[in-house]
Amino acid sequence: MTRRGLAFAGVTTATLAVWLLLSVANAPLRTAVAPLGIISFELAGSAARAAEMVASWGPRQREAASFSLGLDFLFLFLYPISISLAVRITADRVAAARPAWFRLGRSLSLMVPACVALDAIENVALWRILQLGATETTALVAAGAATIKFGLVAAGIGYAVLTWLIGRATPSTV
Repeated sequence: MTRRGLAFAGVTTATLAVWLLLSVANAPLRTAVAPLGIISFELAGSAARAAEMVASWGPRQREAASFSLGLDFLFLFLYPISISLAVRITADRVAAARPAWFRLGRSLSLMVPACVALDAIENVALWRILQLGATETTALVAAGAATIKFGLVAAGIGYAVLTWLIGRATPSTV
């Protein structure tokens, strides 16, 4: 296994472990108003909607939301590295046979780490909503950062999966 492959395996293992912890922390946040829990909160998009979600949570659920946001500050350093490595590893596999596709992957692997900043901005905005109350600005900042972040995550994972499938049909160049 290459150094990049070993790094991917290690970071992805840590990413999945923290993701499991986040899943447990987020479970109590699923309500009729926030059916996706913290993800619903991230994408609320308005002060009224965000306030409605927070109001649907009791004190324990608000503590769980705060814990989740804190844990997400660890997660936000892991998943972008994992996705970026997956994109680069799969892109390298098809570089000779599909140079334009490789260049797209290389560019995407450099864009995915922007999720760190986007997720941090989103977390700070959500933390402010939990602690100080919702404003239109904080709700819009959180939703905007989350939307771009989720777009990059989807693009990265989609590229890696599709390129892995292409790579299975293309002789390896690595």
